[in-house]
Amino acid sequence: MHRCALFFVVRSDGSGLLSIIQFNEYKNVELLGLECEPGPEEFVRQHVAYQYGALKSKTSMMEGRLQDIAELVRAKNPSLLLQIQKTAVHAGEGSVKRG
Repeated sequence: MHRCALFFVVRSDGSGLLSIIQFNEYKNVELLGLECEPGPEEFVRQHVAYQYGALKSKTSMMEGRLQDIAELVRAKNPSLLLQIQKTAVHAGEGSVKRG
């Protein structure tokens, strides 16, 4: 059976090495090694800002859709909505206690 691992080592100068290593019974084989250099700070800043904006937009859209569904359930079956809300509150409490 072959097992693989992905390693990313960041050096003190900011460069890095991304390696995929395959562990065999008798030896370890590097299947892929990629040298990485840090990107320009402005590019990284723009990329993070874009990704944050895209995620924020998607979250807003999903919250709007969830609100639409809640309104539909409230109109069709109010007791079901109450049950869903109770279940969601209990599920949220459980994850908070564990985390």
